[in-house]
Amino acid sequence: MDYKRVLMLRFTNGMSSREIAETTGDGKTTVNEFLKRFHDSGELSYPLPEEVTNEFIEGVLYRKAGNPVNSELYRDFDEEEVHRALTRKGETLKHLWKKYNAAGTVNGRRPLSYRQFCRRYEYLERKKVKVGQDFSFTFDKVHYSMPRKYLKKTLEVRAGATKIYVYNENGDLVRTHDRSYTPKSWVVIPSDMPREYSDYGYWNKPHFLAKAERVGPETKILIQRVIEKFD
Repeated sequence: MDYKRVLMLRFTNGMSSREIAETTGDGKTTVNEFLKRFHDSGELSYPLPEEVTNEFIEGVLYRKAGNPVNSELYRDFDEEEVHRALTRKGETLKHLWKKYNAAGTVNGRRPLSYRQFCRRYEYLERKKVKVGQDFSFTFDKVHYSMPRKYLKKTLEVRAGATKIYVYNENGDLVRTHDRSYTPKSWVVIPSDMPREYSDYGYWNKPHFLAKAERVGPETKILIQRVIEKFD
């Protein structure tokens, strides 16, 4: 669908969904769904800035909930810093947004609207996690590394749209990771891994099969079956 054309027909030409569908060849239901998402998004409005593309519109309106707003167009902010600031007496989200917004456009990136700012902050999920024997914890089906001293420790994760913040039992921030949305992926800080696991970057199917083969053919078959079970 040519989203920009549909919006022009709607807001400039004043066409109904039926008329737009007849003009563009798209289904009326599809047009209605798109216009509803556009109206409800809170992140887009008409007329659109010149640099907004159809790809950007699709990314905003049809992305998985929680995914970050396109960083090429909008200035990001530190969700966790906002959370800490809100613990101060008298501080409000509106006041923090005004301070953020006052900087204006920086390096070609515009500030988020107040509604966008609030929605982004709402994505700060919280969850208790435990560091496993592989020196990682799992959050949203992604593994994140931690130093050996946190092995078997229970930590609190506060996840923003682009960052993962990790706190110890005393409430101290002990680690920050870039957030991944790829299931079963690993986000690793090399210094977290013990020396004996320094080859973690090669931990993949061929790596383990090659190691098993050096032990013997039966071991290789066993490892192959284990991998296939969890693949």
